[in-house]
Amino acid sequence: MRPQLCIFDFDNTILKFNISAQQIANTKAKINAYLRQYNIPQDNLKPLIPKIIFLAKSVTENKELQKKIISDCFSIIDEMEAYPDGGIKVHHDNLRLLNDLHTRGIKLGIISNNGREGVLNALRIAKLDLNMFTFLITRTDVSLPKPFPEPYLKIQHYLNTHDCYLFTDDIFDVLPLLSLEKSYNWSIRKYIVLQMDIKNHSYEWETGKRMDFEMLLRAKS
Repeated sequence: MRPQLCIFDFDNTILKFNISAQQIANTKAKINAYLRQYNIPQDNLKPLIPKIIFLAKSVTENKELQKKIISDCFSIIDEMEAYPDGGIKVHHDNLRLLNDLHTRGIKLGIISNNGREGVLNALRIAKLDLNMFTFLITRTDVSLPKPFPEPYLKIQHYLNTHDCYLFTDDIFDVLPLLSLEKSYNWSIRKYIVLQMDIKNHSYEWETGKRMDFEMLLRAKS
């Protein structure tokens, strides 16, 4: 059996940035104000990260200017994520599972659309040791974050040599992998999309899927 690697999204998967609707609206207002200098009309910016990239590409073919617009907008989002007005919600069962997997020698990695500063701050609050993760890739570390394939291309060595399991709250995180699997000899053993239980403020794999996951890890390839 090949070594195993569990790839986790971050926000809404490992823990949660509690950001109010008002703070999000204020951040979008700042981004729209910035974009006006490029004659980009007011936009609802949904979904936030892909829409910023789309707007930057629509306003110019100059790659350097596109990169600057995207980077400047992401810096505005960084401010929000570094100081979420509702703090960081830590899901302790999730943290215990991560520690259990790490103790068992299973590699862990994070691919997040959050900025690096916000992720590192949240890890400190959750008291998760960064060294337990084989890699941490944030939107700060790539030119085009998810749903673009660049973050996954950065870890293609592991995708070629490990049986990989992807945990995310967003089905769109899976789409670039599905398209890339056709071109690369990757082994993605399971896509596990977490559905948040709003009523109980918990996740399926926190309340009933953990045993299924452990059975999955024990299964022969």
